[in-house]
Amino acid sequence: MDSIWKADIRALMERQQISQAELARRIGAVPGSLILLFKPETIQSRLVPAIHKTLGIEPPQSTTISERDDAKRRLDRVWPHLTPEERELVLAVAARFQRVPH
Repeated sequence: MDSIWKADIRALMERQQISQAELARRIGAVPGSLILLFKPETIQSRLVPAIHKTLGIEPPQSTTISERDDAKRRLDRVWPHLTPEERELVLAVAARFQRVPH
């Protein structure tokens, strides 16, 4: 769960006029757990599948958080050593794999 996921969920909750307390009630959690979930430092939660189901959206990608974190750490290690041209090449290749048009 990154900041984009959290913002998307908040926006969906707003569109559906569901408060954090109401969402917590619907998924069988205490309201405090959703307060924790939306904190910037929270990166995973067992509540995510229930939130997706309750809000009527597709479950999150099958890639685990640890897999994404590992890939990000690896990219963070090499990124400073790339030239500007190499960085653009990496971004161009990544853009070709995007599922959502940019």
